[in-house]
Order: sequence, then structure tokens, then C-alpha cells
Amino acid sequence: MIKYYFEYTNVVEDFFRVEILVEGYSGASTEIQGTATLEMGSNNSVLNPFRCMALKLDLDANVNLNFTDLYTENETDVRVNFYRNNQLLYKGFIKPDGIYADFVNDNWIISLDSIDGLGILENLRFVKENGTFYTGFMTELDIIRACLYRTTMRLPINTRIQVFHEDVSGVQNVLDRTKLNTERFVKDVESSDVEVMDCAEVLKSILDKYNAVVQQYNGEWYIYRPIDIFLPSLDAESNFTGFYQGGRVSFFRYGSPFVSYPYFSVKKTLPTKYKIGSNIDGFYPHHVNENQRIEIEGAVSAFRVKYKYGLVKKLTINKYFENLSNPYNGWIRNSHNDFTQPSGKGLRWELEYQRNPRWQFNSSYEVRLRDKIIVEEADNIQLNLEYFISGKIETLKLLIKLSASGIERYYTNTGWKDTLGYYYPSNFSEVEYRRSRIEENRSLYEMPINIPLNGELDIQIFAPEVIPNTQWLEEPDYRDWAQVYALDITPVGSDNEYDGESHTALRKPANSSNVEDSIEVFNGDMDSDIYVGVMKRLDGENTKNWHRQGKSEQKELLEIMVEDRIRLQNKPQKVFSGDVFGYVPSLSFIIINNLDGLFYPISYSFDTINNICKFELNEIFGDELENEIDYNKTYDRGNVIKPTIEG
Repeated sequence: MIKYYFEYTNVVEDFFRVEILVEGYSGASTEIQGTATLEMGSNNSVLNPFRCMALKLDLDANVNLNFTDLYTENETDVRVNFYRNNQLLYKGFIKPDGIYADFVNDNWIISLDSIDGLGILENLRFVKENGTFYTGFMTELDIIRACLYRTTMRLPINTRIQVFHEDVSGVQNVLDRTKLNTERFVKDVESSDVEVMDCAEVLKSILDKYNAVVQQYNGEWYIYRPIDIFLPSLDAESNFTGFYQGGRVSFFRYGSPFVSYPYFSVKKTLPTKYKIGSNIDGFYPHHVNENQRIEIEGAVSAFRVKYKYGLVKKLTINKYFENLSNPYNGWIRNSHNDFTQPSGKGLRWELEYQRNPRWQFNSSYEVRLRDKIIVEEADNIQLNLEYFISGKIETLKLLIKLSASGIERYYTNTGWKDTLGYYYPSNFSEVEYRRSRIEENRSLYEMPINIPLNGELDIQIFAPEVIPNTQWLEEPDYRDWAQVYALDITPVGSDNEYDGESHTALRKPANSSNVEDSIEVFNGDMDSDIYVGVMKRLDGENTKNWHRQGKSEQKELLEIMVEDRIRLQNKPQKVFSGDVFGYVPSLSFIIINNLDGLFYPISYSFDTINNICKFELNEIFGDELENEIDYNKTYDRGNVIKPTIEG
């Protein structure tokens, strides 16, 4: 599969190898001549979620070797592996834009760009490989995996997110224990012109709320919060005398995440802290080319994030009761039941007069919701029911129960009751009758329900009730029957007419007039399941209380997000730029001799031939700022605006 390769050593005898692989190629490998430069695109912030890596290739071409064979219709068919001293540094695919033939010269240089795929995510919809939509809840790790899959770069994934909710311990991966509704990323699944978010939007929203970034490093994906790597580096041992300065941090590593066994395989430890200085002081890597400079950027004193609500299309799944043998298909069937399922759908009951004239249906529930619906006071929902009853079958029977902190309420035909009661859909009041209609021998019934308190809603369907047998007539050749064709619950909205919420952090007292641009995320902590942006734990409960590693706190995730933004940039920041002789990893925190602070690369280029790293480093901070951050949460009815600094 390797079609071309080239090898070379640089000025300090570091060995480099580049392999060019072509999908479907099975011939011999050809050695060519060339050089490579490893780059990371410039980021305007340390928290830009996409740290895109690229490899620039300069290849020696001639009339007999013009590389036009690298042009393919599918731009991901030509792959590149890049090694330094036999250590894989980068994997990507070649963009064919720079391939050309020179009709004047016999020899020329072709410059090609290889990218890691993160930059093309904005052009790729969040769909499965076959183009169909994702449905239901997925863990954040699975969503991230699905987005990165679209790059076609099936690399191991390493994650380090040191923020946890109640269902996550420090030895578990929060991304693998937090679920999101994929409906959040599909704007209209029932329209003929379906609009689905692109993978960049989806991935950015997940990363932003954690203040996390993604980058490729040593041929693997790394997802982490810079502050979670910075703080161990800050506290690391200071008695190292060489380039490496300690600061090792661990990641959950998912080897080969897109094949057979996609789950957590091992914890991987990575060095992250390095020190550079001048050649005169004996440092290697060291400053070179006399182009070093330092600029100062002001602190950030205010930041706001907007979480815009949206209603789910429905609160239940499997409205037609299909495949009830699968316990994860929305409903649980009672092992003692009296219904049949014509064509594998619906719930049908039949009276068998000849069997026993005194016979009645099972008195316990027939099916019930597998997962209770979490609701809050003032939610408005609607029960949608399609059914039919005939003859001696008098009415259907539903149990609609709301449970909250030891309190149980039951919805009946006369409203909510404190004592056990049922709802009978066929006993229409005048208002209810106007909301129902008869089509094709079935009733289509829509019942609005207002939720009186926070709690969990359960729906159970009982067998229909039958007219007492003393009223029956002998009709041995005729069977009365009833059927529930479909049942689902849809949200209508809330009496609280808010379309979203804003979370704002302000430094008190403000030490700068800088206000970071507000951003929007698609998910947040919610008390109710009617909102499509709800985040759920693996046990089905909604997330609520979060804490950072080692901190005794209970906060919403978006509160931690905005406060951490202030912590990272709470002082005037030094921005260092210039050249360094020697290789410095792109995923690192750097100490600069004779300069206070820890620095984080926001742009990066490694000229392999000349052994020079050119980068821009941004100073970041991790001060806790106890009692120095003002946080407030407000509910919105319109567009989000930038926060203003007071005092």
C-alpha cells in the first residue's frame, strides 16, 4: 500500500521518514526525494477547540516522476505517515491541489499539503456512513467518535476531562458516562429538506462546554482541557535540569476506536512540560535567528455563554409498540398479558364469549414505559393516542403517575389527584370530545397535560375494561375487540416563556476592559426531558451537579465553563513568538528560561531539515480566584449580548 517514501537526516542527524500510501495500490514502493514541515494552524485563542495539524511536503519531480498519479477523485485515498527517529508524529491525507506538471523545466519542486481532517468537518454532515441519521441518545464519546470517523482518520482516541457529575468517579471517563439526544443535532428530521448540523458544529459544542480542545499528536487524537494539563505541569517537580521538566498527565486511551472492540483499553501517560532557553546558557532546544519577541495581551474580565433551548419532538420512543421482546425498545411488556400484535404492531384485545362468559382481561398493566420522563413544574406536554374500541369493551385504561420525593400524583379525567386513579380515554368530556376525531374506524386523541411539580412521569397501559357480563348478549360468532395503534408523548412548551439561558462570569474587581466574545452551546443541565439539549447520566437521570477534580463544589457545567475561562486568562498575558533550534512537541506547556510563567502553543511549525521550531506561545493561568468571580445565570427571551464590566 506504500507507493512512495523518502528518508533523510537533518543538521543534527535526526532521521525522518515519510510514507505516501494510496488506497488499492499493491505494487512495489518507490523511493523519492523530498522534505517535510509539520505545522499547526494559527489559533486566535488557547481554547479554540480545533488545533488542526498539517504536513507540508516538498517533493522533487521530473518529467518521468510528476506525481499526477496521486490525484484521485476521493481526496482521502492518498495517506501520509510521518516519522522522526522512528516515532510516528503525524498521519493525514494529501490534498491534490498542488499537483502539476511543468512543461518548461525537466526538474521542479511540487509542494503538497497533507491535512489531518479536522478542517473538513465543517463540510461533512453529522450522519452515519450510509447517510442515515443518528437517533436516540448517544454518549458524548460515541458522538465524538462518530465525528472524527468522518475525517476517515481512524486513529486511537485519548481523552482527559477532569470535570465530573455525580455519576462519574475520578477513574471513569465523563465523556463515556454522559449522554446527549442526537435530535439536538438534526434540525428537522421529518422535513423533505432535512438540515443536519455539520460535524464541526456538533464536535465544537461538546468541546466548548468543557473548555476542551482536540488535536492530533503522534498519530493519535487527543481531547483535553488545557487547564487540566496546565495545572499538573504547574505543580510538577522543579528539579529537572534538562529539556523535559516533568508534568506527566494520564489519558484514557481508546485504541482502534472504530473497529471490533471500541472501548477503553489502557491509561496512557504523556509528558507535557518542557523548558527552552538560550544557547549561551546551555539550553537545547534553544533560541535561534534573533527573532524572539514578547507582546502583552490584556486579561479577560468577563465571559458569557448562551444555551438556547429547543423542544424534543417526542418524549417516548416506539410509538407503535414494535419488537416488544427487546427491553430497550421503549416499553416493558408484562409477562402476564392479554394482548396480541397484528403485523407485529399495536396492542389488540379480543373478547372470547365462547371461552367463558364471565371472563375479564388481566387486571395489572400490559405495558409500561421503560424509562420514566423527567419533568418540571409548568411543563406542558401532550398525550397522543390512536385507538379503537367496540361492543362490550367499555373503555381503555391508562395510569399516568407523577412521582417526586415521596409524593405521588395521578392524572385522571378530572385532573391531578393525590390518590390512586386512572385515565379513561373513551369517557370524553365535551372539551375532550372536540379534541378527538374519528378516522378510518379509529379515534385520534390529543390530551394536553400541565405538570404541577418537578418529578418523574410514568405511563402504564392497562387492558380495557369490559361491560359487566350481566349486560352481555349471546353472540357466539362475533368478537368485540379493542386496539391501541399508537401512543406517544410530545412536549408543548412551558408556562415559563424562556427560549434559553445565559451563564456569565465577571472578574471582581475587574482588572481589564477585555470581554471575550459570547458563544452558544447546544446542551446544558436541565430539570426536564422536554428540552432537546438535556444531558443524561448512564443511569437515565439528568445531570445536575458537577465538580472539578479535587474541588468540593456542586455547580452546573456551564457555570464551571465560564469561570474557567476567566481563570485561564485572569491576568495580562505574555505572548512569545520566535524560532527555537530543536524539536519541541506541539502538545506541551513550555517554560522559557528567565521568563516567568507557563506557555502554551497557539501556532506551530517544525522545519525538519533545519531543525527549527517556529511558534507563538500564549501564557495561561490557573489561579482559583476564590471570591473574585461573580457568576450569574439569567433566562433569555431574545438574542444573547456581550456582558458588560461593572466597576
